[in-house]
Formats: sequence, C-alpha cells, structure tokens
Amino acid sequence: MNLLDLVYNQNINLQYTNKKDCIFMLPLNENLQNHVHSFHAAAIFSLAEATSAQFLINTFKIFENTVVPLLRATNTKYKKPGLTNIYGKAMLMNETKEEIITLLNNKKRALVTIKVEVIDEAEFIIFTGTFEWFLSMNA
Repeated sequence: MNLLDLVYNQNINLQYTNKKDCIFMLPLNENLQNHVHSFHAAAIFSLAEATSAQFLINTFKIFENTVVPLLRATNTKYKKPGLTNIYGKAMLMNETKEEIITLLNNKKRALVTIKVEVIDEAEFIIFTGTFEWFLSMNA
C-alpha cells in the first residue's frame, strides 16, 4: 500500500523525505495553519499517524498482504509550535521486530506500539506520541 495514494494524505500534501531517520514530511502552508500561523494540531497528528503506519509497513513488509493493521490507541504530547516544515520519524517500543513476527506467526495477531517524533527544520522536537496498532492475520 502506498499511503501517498490516500486522498486525505494528498489533501494535506504529505510527502516522503530524504531527511535522515525521517519517513514523511509536511511543508508549511496556510491550509494547515492554525490561528497563530503555526501547524494546526490535527496536521501534526496526521503526519505522526501516517509516519507510524509507514514505519509499520516498512518494518513488516513480509506480512504486507496478509495482515490487517488497525490503529487502536494513541498517546500524544505537543511540545512547541511547528513554524517550519515538519518531519516524522518512528521506532518500535516495548517489543522487538522478531518478537512481533513470532506473535503473528503463532497467535495470528499482535499489538505493536510505535513511538513517533515530529521535528522541525532545526530538528527540535515539536510532538511525541505513541501509536498502538492491532495486527490481525487475514483468515
């Protein structure tokens, strides 16, 4: 699945990035700004959620057509305004890739928690969040 093909992601102008350790970026534009001319919280959250989803796809490519991922829970913290282009990076929390693969192979389901940081051009962290995904093998 290509997340950039989703109409919502096209509407917010989500883009891949070559910035080190980052997956996606959002360029600052007036359509995504709030009343103080920084990124709207919903735009930051959208970047973070898409980053966690793409990280999941990249990390578990072997299950691409056999696992259905559903976002189950999030915990987020906004740290400072986003005044420049913003970038999302992600990492696994709590479990290793191998532990999750074993769970999927044995139990046909798993919970995966992904930590996401959204940074600005100066690499200041403007958002942190965890995204818990429920993965279920197709029957």
